[in-house]
Amino acid sequence: MLFSLIAALLIADQSWAQAPVPADFAYGCSLPVSDATGLYRLQLPATLYAKLQQQDLRDLQVFNAAGEPVAQLLRQPQPPTEPIRRAIPFFPLPDKAQAPTSDLRVQVERQIDGSIITIHSDTATTQSPSGCSYLFDVSGPSPKPQQLELQWNAGTATPMYRVQLWESSDLADWQPLGAEAVVADLEYNGGRISQRSLPLPRTSKPYLRLDCAADSPPLRLTGVEGVVGGVVAPDVWQWQQPQPGKTENRQGVWSVEYQIQGRLRVDALDLHLPEANSSVRAVIESRPTSESPWRRVASGEFYRLDVQGSALHNPLLHCATTTDPWWRLTITAGATSVTTADKLPQLRLGWQADELFFLGRGQGPYTLAFGSGRNLEAEGGQEALIRTALLQPGSEARIQQIVPGPIHTLGGEQALQPPQANI
Repeated sequence: MLFSLIAALLIADQSWAQAPVPADFAYGCSLPVSDATGLYRLQLPATLYAKLQQQDLRDLQVFNAAGEPVAQLLRQPQPPTEPIRRAIPFFPLPDKAQAPTSDLRVQVERQIDGSIITIHSDTATTQSPSGCSYLFDVSGPSPKPQQLELQWNAGTATPMYRVQLWESSDLADWQPLGAEAVVADLEYNGGRISQRSLPLPRTSKPYLRLDCAADSPPLRLTGVEGVVGGVVAPDVWQWQQPQPGKTENRQGVWSVEYQIQGRLRVDALDLHLPEANSSVRAVIESRPTSESPWRRVASGEFYRLDVQGSALHNPLLHCATTTDPWWRLTITAGATSVTTADKLPQLRLGWQADELFFLGRGQGPYTLAFGSGRNLEAEGGQEALIRTALLQPGSEARIQQIVPGPIHTLGGEQALQPPQANI
């Protein structure tokens, strides 16, 4: 029924105003299509973006063997959802609790669903918790938290703590959860550095344990929150570190300009600081052309602290998605130690690849053509075909994931120029 509906819609709407042909595009890559009536999905390769010319990425098109464009839909990565927070029950553990690979030697009272009511120790040390170890009960309702946010009094004498998370299903056998981390809340170089979050790479087990490192002062928690949503794993992004261009130093205020190739959908920013234990305040701007005015994308505090082998780095900065190729970094504070341009922080741009859906129609081989200076109009009716297909029950299971093949030349570099430039 799904594909009968698609076929009917295709017959009803096959008209393209000034329909493009493969030669209108500079390059293409082959697509392994096995079913001429199938629904396909692919992730755009990074190399493809370098040749896209249109700001809305509309200069790419799937063609069949007859050179006919087929219905397609470009879907951007979904933005993070609003975070949901809930309190996580936590319990201080005895000062002389055994190593995490053995039983905690405490008496735990649990409800029928496994959640912890209270903990009793066979020693008197529980009456005066040291702040060196805590037990977290994350066995609450789904979804499980993606990160923990720790709360403690900011006015404590020690602003930095080295901690390690462990996980367990039965409070007896413990395995490390991620690498050792640093949490902090301190004033540094005229700015404030606050890092109170611990990401959870997996949360399938109901109990977590936090230990302070042997050489770290005790961490006296006042609260713990679990956060769901609003968190994007760092490995979701691909990163580009553009080469610096024009660099200026005006009365101690440094600015660096960059240009990237193509139309990457940048939605995350970071700075690589070349020297340990340093921080800067910076403004990051972009613009669509070299003549356009600069517009602020983000600003914030960037830092890098190396403490006894553990690194503390500022969280990634998120920004509204932009495909601007021109970027500028301005150091507004903290650059007093920068004496030469090679000591400046390096801008890093994070982007997520788009997904392209298309419907088979006609014989193969199929080609994904991309990169064109021609003013290609988006065909709303063709996109509607894909949306209709995706709304059908069970459509997700029918989607065939494919990987594009090697890139080959179609119209060549001259197709990247506007039509008037080819006259």
